[in-house]
Amino acid sequence: MRNKKFLIVFAALVVSVSAGLFASGTVGIGVQGGYVPSPYGYGDTAITFKIPNVPPVFAVNVGIWGNQVHRVGATADWWLANPNIVGVLNWYYGPGLAAGATFNVRGDRACDLYVGGRFVVGLNAWIVDFLEIYLQAAGQVGIDTSNDHVFDWAVPVNLGIRFWF
Repeated sequence: MRNKKFLIVFAALVVSVSAGLFASGTVGIGVQGGYVPSPYGYGDTAITFKIPNVPPVFAVNVGIWGNQVHRVGATADWWLANPNIVGVLNWYYGPGLAAGATFNVRGDRACDLYVGGRFVVGLNAWIVDFLEIYLQAAGQVGIDTSNDHVFDWAVPVNLGIRFWF
């Protein structure tokens, strides 16, 4: 009985928070994929989202190297501007933060941690009012806890789509 009450309260909370977010008109959620040229190079997939009244655009990503998960991480990018180029095509740029954990890089099941800054530049197009398609690249530099180097760099390039509510 207690579990049933908890589920009802939890469901009501989720519905009310979701309704509030979607009513604000500034929620974005989507997916992106690409490649991350770096010392190890790996494929990248992510869920990307924008929360109302919170400036950065976030992404939670998973890096795939070979046939295994290589890295999990998160980014937060603050767009300084998103000016129009022509028609539906715009560009954006701004600073950001990146953090992640890399697994089994050297074949020893080690876990290396990474934290750093980044600068993102992208092209986006609003196909319709609620649908954004984008291509972006970000230069990242940061500190890595691996034994073979302290500083790490990457240049993730991603193609994505976001739905706005």
